[in-house]
Amino acid sequence: IVIRDCVPSEVLNESRVIMGETLSKLLNKKVDYNEGLLEAVQKYKQFEVQALLHGQLQAKGLKKCILLQPQILNTLIHLIGPDLAYNREGSIHANLRSTTESIYKKKWHQEVWSGGSILHVTIWTPLSLAEPSGGIGFIPGSHIWGLVPNQNRKPIELPEEYEVVTPELTEGCSIIFHSLALHQTIK
Repeated sequence: IVIRDCVPSEVLNESRVIMGETLSKLLNKKVDYNEGLLEAVQKYKQFEVQALLHGQLQAKGLKKCILLQPQILNTLIHLIGPDLAYNREGSIHANLRSTTESIYKKKWHQEVWSGGSILHVTIWTPLSLAEPSGGIGFIPGSHIWGLVPNQNRKPIELPEEYEVVTPELTEGCSIIFHSLALHQTIK
């Protein structure tokens, strides 16, 4: 489910400020989010930088703020019901063109392969995009296939033919999908 323009620009701007300040402290100089991220992943492991940024967004209440946006919350209540809980751990991913490692440029996968429950949904919200692209592709209906057999986080059994959908997103949109939905990084 794509929810368009559900995160206000003020929240997006606040998230970029928090990430810029965090990266400035890490690099010991004033940087904005985009330039700081590129420099930080040259000096530190990308996973560590992403974890640091996620921790700061969580600590400052931005993750909760995004989840409580009326369009997102109402969609979740409609899909799941009013008894909701969220995973504080979560993550933030930087889809950098310069990165080729499979941990960041993910091929087809299901969230259940990395510990998600079949009772979970994922909310994917781009906070910053170089261009409207979305950065994520889906196989529609794949969530009803159940757990797809995999080896080394790669599906080993897929239908011979399937459709791929790449929603065009802008900053402030969100996608809600089931943890069994096959999805991948789109460059």
